[in-house]
Amino acid sequence: TGRLPCQFSRRRELVERRASHNGLSSTVPKQLGELRDLTVLHLDHNEFTGEIPHTIGDCDDLVQLHLHSNHLTGSLPEQIIKLVDLVSLRIDNNKVGGSIPKYFQKLYQLQYLVLNNNQMTGSIGTELSALTHLREVSLQQNRFGGEIPSGICARRTAGAGGSGGDLTVLQADCGGKNPLISCQCCTECFR
Repeated sequence: TGRLPCQFSRRRELVERRASHNGLSSTVPKQLGELRDLTVLHLDHNEFTGEIPHTIGDCDDLVQLHLHSNHLTGSLPEQIIKLVDLVSLRIDNNKVGGSIPKYFQKLYQLQYLVLNNNQMTGSIGTELSALTHLREVSLQQNRFGGEIPSGICARRTAGAGGSGGDLTVLQADCGGKNPLISCQCCTECFR
């Protein structure tokens, strides 16, 4: 309970920081960017507020970034583009706005993109189609509109012998009488 102490940034050799379900509050410390060797950061299920610090992009080796189930606001910082080894990004169940940044196509290793239950807007761009390792994409309970690009649907249906692609979970607000998103390949439609 309380704040995440800033002193932990003095331990530059820290590789994993798991502080889920601890009742931590305040903002996510910008000093996290000083942990250059950090590969896993789990600060989910806490009471963090404010924006995701842009310094998170300085954690070059980050593979997992889990900030879900907090009270974070703002938009995804552009500096996330520097996290080229990122495999899992979970920002769900916050109040994050803005759109999916175009630079996401540079996160080549991304397998899990979980953004549901935020206040994100805009259309789902073709940049996600370039992410060939995607296994799960959860976009529902936002304010996205338009159509899921055919390149993403191709990732759902591609595969040897008709076995399907690696993208096994694709969730969006494509259900109900007036769906926000048109999706021909979603595994689950919400609304």
